[in-house]
Amino acid sequence: MSLHPGLKWRRPWLAAWVCLLCASLGGPLAAQDTAPLLPTPNIDPVLAGDVEVLHKLLDGRTMVGGSFSRLGNVVADGCGRLLQDGSPDAAFQCAVSNAKAFAVDPSGRVYLLRNGGPTLVRLLPNGALDPGFSTLNDGGISSLVIAGDALYLGGNFSSINGVARDRLARLSLDGVLDPGWNPGADANVGAMRAPGDGFLYVGGAFSTVGGSPRARLARVSLATGVVDAWNAALASTLGGFEVTAMDSDGSHLYVSGAFDTVQGQQRRRLAKIGLDTAATLDPNWAPQVLSAPTQFSGPRLLRVIGASVYVGDTTGDHLIGSGSDTKSARLIRLSRTGAAVIDLAYDPFADVSGTSANGPRALVEGDGGGRLFVGGAVSELSAGQVRLGLAALNPDGTVDGLSALVEATRIAGVTGLAFDAATRAIYVQGSFLKVNGVQRPGLLRLLPGGSVDGGFRPPAGRYSAVALAGGAVYAADDKARLLRKLDPISGDPVAGFTPIAYTQSIGSLVVAPDHLYLLGSFQLNGINPVLARFARIDLASGQVDTSFRFSPNAGGFIAGLEFDAATSSLFIHGVFSSINGTPVQNLARIDSNSAILDGSFAPAIPTQLSAVVADGEGGLWLNGGFATINGATCRAPARLLIATGALDPAFSCVRSALGIGSLAYARDAIYGSFGNSLRRFRRADGGAADPNWLRSAVPSPLTLRHFDDRVFVHGSYEMLGNEQRRSLAALPTIERYFRNGFE
Repeated sequence: MSLHPGLKWRRPWLAAWVCLLCASLGGPLAAQDTAPLLPTPNIDPVLAGDVEVLHKLLDGRTMVGGSFSRLGNVVADGCGRLLQDGSPDAAFQCAVSNAKAFAVDPSGRVYLLRNGGPTLVRLLPNGALDPGFSTLNDGGISSLVIAGDALYLGGNFSSINGVARDRLARLSLDGVLDPGWNPGADANVGAMRAPGDGFLYVGGAFSTVGGSPRARLARVSLATGVVDAWNAALASTLGGFEVTAMDSDGSHLYVSGAFDTVQGQQRRRLAKIGLDTAATLDPNWAPQVLSAPTQFSGPRLLRVIGASVYVGDTTGDHLIGSGSDTKSARLIRLSRTGAAVIDLAYDPFADVSGTSANGPRALVEGDGGGRLFVGGAVSELSAGQVRLGLAALNPDGTVDGLSALVEATRIAGVTGLAFDAATRAIYVQGSFLKVNGVQRPGLLRLLPGGSVDGGFRPPAGRYSAVALAGGAVYAADDKARLLRKLDPISGDPVAGFTPIAYTQSIGSLVVAPDHLYLLGSFQLNGINPVLARFARIDLASGQVDTSFRFSPNAGGFIAGLEFDAATSSLFIHGVFSSINGTPVQNLARIDSNSAILDGSFAPAIPTQLSAVVADGEGGLWLNGGFATINGATCRAPARLLIATGALDPAFSCVRSALGIGSLAYARDAIYGSFGNSLRRFRRADGGAADPNWLRSAVPSPLTLRHFDDRVFVHGSYEMLGNEQRRSLAALPTIERYFRNGFE
């Protein structure tokens, strides 16, 4: 028999007969300790991984390091390898995570720096650790360079392999410390280059190297470690500053940092210095960083590729002037020679405003034709194109859609759900930028079969909350700082509704029959006196109810709210001892019709609650880290009687601690996230956990919502127990489901 997806057996005798038939064939999932995951929804919501380093290998492949979980569809925990065309190298499985620097020796062996120990490792061709290499250090190594048959280290360490070394060291290619090479620096060495002239150029926050005065930039002999007379004499009116990046074209050193002068001549944050003994400053190449996002750093990315110098940072726009031209952008291209002409048309990151993290962190030559590979958090968000973590750029700065370069992604969280009972569609809100490989900026509509509705296209934004009321979708867009009302099918703004402007963020939306309640860190614009953090909208008029004002005591806050339709009550919870001056402890009740705080409802809740759920049957379920309620021993979950605020005597909460999490109510049972497990408590069992509904080894935190005989579990995760699900999954609330998800 073929059934429409999601159709349930409604005749008990028919379901029983089919179950007997299925049992003989290995049929339905029997009641068991582990609650089954349903086949839908099963989506792949992702946002940008943070690519911090790209390093070209001798054979044209590219090492990628940073904070991400996948390169394309290949699992890569912050360390991976790309083939020459930019596709992921599935044969390479890096043994360590979160790579922050690479180096390659003349035989092609890869050395890797990572956060956490072992800090410095060498990899075999398949990504496994090379057992023939080991080092020990007592502090951070932040940079490494290979020149000839030696490995040079810079950072903040004070010893290597148990031998004292101040921030600079030289090792053999097998990790043996050179006993005679020991220049030393008095502060961090963060950048190094060996351009092939027999010297190592080091930059950082130091004042001396090898006992000689050198302000943030010096060069030492690769062979002996002796500090050379070469001295660029960097200085800054800001006092403390650091050389942040450097690169070389073989005859000059290009340097960035928060300096003001070089060799006594004005150079603001950028300079081109000769490798000659006099460290001659190029008199023509004189771009000036006129403003930068951070006062004491300057650009973090400075790369010389071909005839160009690339300057940029992920933290925001830089304003650079050169000659009569100025340009403000996250990535700026200058000519390498002459007067450092700014390429005014080059602007790959033109439309990134409003994203939480964006811009370049790494840059290398791409897969031919003058293309570049650029890495960052959001590597390209221009002309409607979203590239996550990695992007291939054409020579003119546009996105190359033909390159095989993959994206570097990590799982995105699902933070809000809204359910449409009429169509059985689900509105999903979260931090994602793409879902199932398609651009979806934080808000989508799932059809009943679990597929993403391609026709639902809300305005591009950064959505923080969603609700469905009166046949419309209400969504808080923290990018535009607007509460929007959207058509539930198309996602278009509803005509006649003026979006409500706010500052900061709306964290949740709760629907009551006539009102929409807002909760978060927001302040509504244009309302005097100020209305902030907790407000309501009249659904009929679309106007803010300026008379609805509830504030906790000084230092207190409201963390969540729950509406109970049976009693027309709004329950607010958080950390407070009073609301509008009325003594209430961490939980309060407001009549949604009269907007009057019920001072008689005052249960003694000693700690902040993590979840409050009304069951529509006179009960209020609580989860949290409490040990007592109303002075009596009680641990979550607990059920309060709304009428009195007393504990339900028919549901015992005298138990060992279960942890703090979310709750959902369905079919006379409470479902909860308790630490690292999902459990069910049926009212009929009087407070004992149901042994036939359990999901263990789940991540935390999770949020639970009930809809259509399912408990939806959402958060930010790649696995739910021992099964792969990404940030959103459903479990049945009924006793038996077939393997295809039908009841």
